[in-house]
Amino acid sequence: MSNSKRVYKRLEDVNKDAVIAEGFEDAYLGYTRRSDKPTIAVYDYEKCVEILMETEEWDRDKAVKFMENGVVATWLGDSTPAFMFHHEDDKEDD
Repeated sequence: MSNSKRVYKRLEDVNKDAVIAEGFEDAYLGYTRRSDKPTIAVYDYEKCVEILMETEEWDRDKAVKFMENGVVATWLGDSTPAFMFHHEDDKEDD
């Protein structure tokens, strides 16, 4: 079994139609259940940005723009993944 398959195995067990964000396996946090909606994959938004910066050799601004316009804004139906923001990422330094 490939690493990608191993990462998503439990998700596939509960929703075989869940959309996965290819190339972001290292940012995959798990899945979430929603009332009367399919279970979906959840990714760490900041980790996705870091992956883009590393793999594409982009600066942060370009990676964030791509995430916003090419990933987060893409609706692929009720099984579209979610991208989580951590509250501590928003804290200002004291």
